[in-house]
Amino acid sequence: MAEQRDFGSTAPLTDASVHASTGSAPESGERVLIVDDNHDAAESLAMLVEILGSEAQVAYDGASAIAMIDEFRPAIVLLDLTMPGMSGFDVARALRARADLADVRLVALSGRSEAETRRQTRDAGFDEHLVKPVDLPTLTALLAGSAPT
Repeated sequence: MAEQRDFGSTAPLTDASVHASTGSAPESGERVLIVDDNHDAAESLAMLVEILGSEAQVAYDGASAIAMIDEFRPAIVLLDLTMPGMSGFDVARALRARADLADVRLVALSGRSEAETRRQTRDAGFDEHLVKPVDLPTLTALLAGSAPT
């Protein structure tokens, strides 16, 4: 597993920033699974991922995400940590237990950024940790496979 990267959110997302960035945003073409029990947050993030040139699907709970993995085969899973029933930590551990999913990038989505939460995400098998709300430059860098500048 790669070293966990820390993508922090620093700037608010506005309509103007989306339009300004879409002209020069690299198109990764990655398949991205977004898992969040907040329907509005999940759908908004999916729209941004698609604007940036990737394919997105949404699951609103951990069990649905696991059920979608084999058919959708995402390269990246953006995974909320605090969901009822099956937490993002549980989902990450279940996915990391499968050898055929070793190359899938797991990205934690959390409103929390303290060291203990980041340690927990690393221990659960996440590759990166994003702080909500995710801003456009951070998402663009993530989809391009690089750290934001």
